[in-house]
Amino acid sequence: MMVPDGVLTDRLTARRICRQCSASYHLEYLKPKVEGVCDRCQGELYQRKDDSEEVILNRLKVYHDQTSPLIDFYEKRKKLYTVDGNKKIEMIFSEICDIIDKLNKP
Repeated sequence: MMVPDGVLTDRLTARRICRQCSASYHLEYLKPKVEGVCDRCQGELYQRKDDSEEVILNRLKVYHDQTSPLIDFYEKRKKLYTVDGNKKIEMIFSEICDIIDKLNKP
């Protein structure tokens, strides 16, 4: 899935988790009814340490240094399929299903 680093950083830094029931929220896509309060149990919402910008930027650097070179490897062997991760979830899911269907056809 292809998503620009800035978009990934924005998405991840906006995640929040309930301390009591572990329900997941997002400050843009799945907001709680009351800021900082879980809809389910009224517990406190917090940002995980690994969702801080500093940690995310480090994870992206490691990805680009160590994992990203595999893209060229699989692309040369015509084994790479990419999906635009900026689309709506339903569209992404549909594209992934289409790729799987194509791979399963004789």
